[in-house]
Amino acid sequence: MKGAIHYCAWTDTYTCVLVRFDVRSEGFDMMQVPWRAGEKIEKLTRDEKTVTQIDYGGTVAVFDITYLKETGTVDLWVVEDWTKKEWSRKTLVLKPSQMHLVITNCLIIRGTHLKGKVILFPRDLISPFYILCYDLHTNNLEWIEIKGIPDSWFSKDEDITYFDVDFMHPSESIRYLESERKIFR
Repeated sequence: MKGAIHYCAWTDTYTCVLVRFDVRSEGFDMMQVPWRAGEKIEKLTRDEKTVTQIDYGGTVAVFDITYLKETGTVDLWVVEDWTKKEWSRKTLVLKPSQMHLVITNCLIIRGTHLKGKVILFPRDLISPFYILCYDLHTNNLEWIEIKGIPDSWFSKDEDITYFDVDFMHPSESIRYLESERKIFR
């Protein structure tokens, strides 16, 4: 975005930063991800805080679902001015009728959709299995059930069941490269 690559990183157990790598100058810069007012930095570790960098309509932002399960709220921290290290915060409140979708499982942020939706993925394999799409513009949570997972997978010990999903951006494509086979004598 804007000639740079952005990502979230942890500099220690309690400090999350947004990192910017400028492609032209090959320089790194970072700024600390803000915390909610009154939130004690020492209280939340990287295992308890769930944040990721997202594209928010062409602007760099950090999406924070740390309190989604407890309070039904998510924080969207938007970078207003990188040089001055200024952020603005928008707190979104989940509709009460959708709370049951987030309290049954721990969620992981898996990226964004071109239409401003953040994709949330359950950490554990539970039945029914679903992913969630959080629409930042309408503040709506969409539930998408994934069918076809064998029932035997749900009964396995969670310590040995591991899965991961990665989404491909629509601008990316998989192309098969053919190479000519040459025989040298």
